[in-house]
Amino acid sequence: MLNLNLRTACFAVVAVLLAGCSDRKSASDHEFSALLSLSDSLYTQGKGDVAEKLLSRFREEIDSSDPRLASYYMQVCLVKEPAPAAFEAYADSAMSLFISNKSREKFPQEYRQALMLKGDASLAAQKYHLAIDYFAAARKVAGTQNCQSGLVSSRLAGIYFGQKNYLMAARRWAESARQLNLCAGDMEPKKLFYQLQGALNNAGYAYMLAGRQDSALHFFQADSQCIARAVKNPAIGEPFTRAARIVLFDNLAGLYIAKGNFEQAAAYLRQCLAVPLVVYDGILAPPLLKQAEVAMHNRDLQAADDAFTKSSKHLVTFPDGSLRGTQKWHLLRSRYYLLAGQPVKAYEHLQTHLRLKDSIDNASAALFRLDVNRELQAVQQQKALAEFKQQDKLEKLYLAGIIVVVCFSGAVILLITGNLRSIRKNQRITARHNAELQESLSELERANQNYIRIMRVMAHDLRNPLSGITGLANLLLMDDSLNKDSRHMVGLIESSSRNSTEMINELLSTGLSQSSEPMQTAPVNMVELMNNTLELIRFRAAEKEQRLEFDAPALPINVRINREKIWRVLNNLLVNAIKFSHAGGIIRLAVSTHHKEAIVAVKDNGIGIPAEFRDRVFDMFTEAKRAGTSGEQPFGLGLSISKNIVDKHGGRIWFESEPGLGTTFFLALPLDQGAG
Repeated sequence: MLNLNLRTACFAVVAVLLAGCSDRKSASDHEFSALLSLSDSLYTQGKGDVAEKLLSRFREEIDSSDPRLASYYMQVCLVKEPAPAAFEAYADSAMSLFISNKSREKFPQEYRQALMLKGDASLAAQKYHLAIDYFAAARKVAGTQNCQSGLVSSRLAGIYFGQKNYLMAARRWAESARQLNLCAGDMEPKKLFYQLQGALNNAGYAYMLAGRQDSALHFFQADSQCIARAVKNPAIGEPFTRAARIVLFDNLAGLYIAKGNFEQAAAYLRQCLAVPLVVYDGILAPPLLKQAEVAMHNRDLQAADDAFTKSSKHLVTFPDGSLRGTQKWHLLRSRYYLLAGQPVKAYEHLQTHLRLKDSIDNASAALFRLDVNRELQAVQQQKALAEFKQQDKLEKLYLAGIIVVVCFSGAVILLITGNLRSIRKNQRITARHNAELQESLSELERANQNYIRIMRVMAHDLRNPLSGITGLANLLLMDDSLNKDSRHMVGLIESSSRNSTEMINELLSTGLSQSSEPMQTAPVNMVELMNNTLELIRFRAAEKEQRLEFDAPALPINVRINREKIWRVLNNLLVNAIKFSHAGGIIRLAVSTHHKEAIVAVKDNGIGIPAEFRDRVFDMFTEAKRAGTSGEQPFGLGLSISKNIVDKHGGRIWFESEPGLGTTFFLALPLDQGAG
């Protein structure tokens, strides 16, 4: 249920006016404010006829040119609730008091109220473009960060709501509530409560219709807290909050119906209908309709029929503003007759619902065509243009400046045009060269693939004879009859053929592999993999009396990798550490996590890497290779292959080295995000 009607508009305007009038110091102003306050109190107590007579007598005592008459017209709109035509006449009378700029500057509060009243009258007459113009002007007079601007935000929210742009409406009402919170001490307590509670309730209701149920509940809870404070406030009291409580409980019931929690909805409806009322104005029709909806959900057709009967009486007794309620009544009644097995009556009510819906949509057609944001921007542009036109003294200077700018722009355009032609020409040349380069690259890629295939075949064919040579050399070395020189020569043959075989194996496994071949990965515990690698490599370290140390963490560190390929990387790093460390040295391993990576470190105390070699150590067949500390043969492939493998895993490999003191290689691999 929405707190939005003509009465609310007038009520809001008078509320802020009373605050504005309270700032005046003259006795006549105080008397004027007191009379307005008395009239408003009489109206609140249901004595509108007495309030109207009081205003009529008071009108005779005010000069027709007094800007305070704007306050009188606003109060009349509140008490009489005039038809749109009369409403607009009162608004025009208020605006006529501020024809001159002098009166607008001297009485800004009254002028702003007249603009608001004119906007409300235009809105009631469905002149939406004019309404937005007047609201924008009122906001400009009031500013954007004070309590008066909250009323403008509320009006704009009402327009958005009428367009069924519920999300924008909710945001405007939330903005209105924030601005109205600045009114404490400047507005009479009942007025402030009426406006603030309405903004909070309407924001929640609009959020509910927009499907933002959590936001709706937040604002309904804020509304409930506002009502609770008002009940405890002696200046407001519990009776004044009853209508607000009915609307709040009704909306909470609607929210829980939307959530499918009909039991909670029924509880709120019971609270809603239990609130005592002195004056009935159709406010109970919505909760009674929801009560019928809950009863139909529970298949209690008798209770539903009773609720329909009661709600119908309210809709008939108080027809003002109940067209949408009547439409919903026929829609729910149609569902009721379907449940009751009476399709003919269901169809009749459905037809009535559709006819009322078409009528409402046709009446709102102009509102739906309205683009509020664009209209606000247009108003701002019109204001800027009007201010610009008032600067008559600067017209000649502006004209001269425009001419200079146009001439300069023409020259710039000519230069830009020439440059664009050159750029387009260069782009065509570049595109042609790129196409030629792309074709050349494709040819090179094809040639490279052929080269790789040939090399793989050659390497594979060379491996067998080399293995045979190695085997024969080992057999000859087992012959004790060989003399020293022959044994030395055979040893060289065995070592050379074995090294060649190892190099060919590395080329076949990674160096000549197809880059496009898919790499299979799986979650692997890096700690376990490093332990396994150490066990397999210890015999190599033992040959040089070196010690391998690994401070393994207690918990597993999982990475998603190709186990065989990363094992090869670890093996290469450890073999290099052994190769380039002195006999009896210590090689330390470590693994840890940092951010979303596993960091592996392999530290040796070997000969280090000279500065001139550091940029080339990862190149294939690099020249930055040296023999090991025991004369081990380097191939120049291991680090290049390792970097290629790590790059394919999305990782990193780097090193820190000091010549003569040792080198630390680091390996970073992404952690397995699916682990643990």
